[in-house]
Amino acid sequence: IHVRALPRPSFPSELHRASTAPHQRSTRDDGISKTQWDLWDKLMSEGGFSASVVPARSPFGQGLAWDRPAEDDHNSVVATVPSQYILSDQLSPSFCPGILGSKALQAIYADEENSWEIKIGAALLWAVHQGPSLLDGFWASYAHEFMPDLKDLTSTLTMNLSELRLLEDTKLLHKTLAWQSAVRKAYDKFIACPAFEAECGQVPTYEQFLWATACAESRAYSTQVNGAEISVVVPIFDLANHRHGAVVGARLQPSFVG
Repeated sequence: IHVRALPRPSFPSELHRASTAPHQRSTRDDGISKTQWDLWDKLMSEGGFSASVVPARSPFGQGLAWDRPAEDDHNSVVATVPSQYILSDQLSPSFCPGILGSKALQAIYADEENSWEIKIGAALLWAVHQGPSLLDGFWASYAHEFMPDLKDLTSTLTMNLSELRLLEDTKLLHKTLAWQSAVRKAYDKFIACPAFEAECGQVPTYEQFLWATACAESRAYSTQVNGAEISVVVPIFDLANHRHGAVVGARLQPSFVG
């Protein structure tokens, strides 16, 4: 998947750059750990990032910093991530390997009652539990290093009834309760079951499934593949925010999608 730069301002100036060239690490304390840099280097070696795109910290948390040189082509590719690292709500041989061979996940994807958030959440939870056997442990490390804890996610899935009543919106209250019920139903039917346990080595807790589904809610985005809209979580891209009004675009290379 590629992100292209279009003619508008890029990142806010308050994001602090950690380096200015590929694999050139800052000697100062930039808040980026060695493990985070190792994950960045892994994706950079297999995909590719503009020399001016680096992981960084801002007053708003971790993210990506990008300073576009004045002479940079507005249509140049800023970043590329190999498709095998992508989690999607659609099964594809080009996306995260192993998912097609997972009977536990196939059952989740085949159930039309499961929303895209539930499917991607289940795939994320499954990928994390595969450890070193999947992409050398990439998703287990990435989730630990770059994804927020459940308490830090702003999702209605984590709200109790007392908190929901503060919204003073009856329709939203009932919609949220129905959504929470759907996630609980999916957990009881597909996650807390022998098939998922056999593939993950344990039965994940409900809180872990809430975390994974809430991450899908906040970090996935939609894109077009062969004329159809799908939802994807792309590592590193899920850290990216941009200034209001910036024009940015992301697309899947057609040859990546099976």
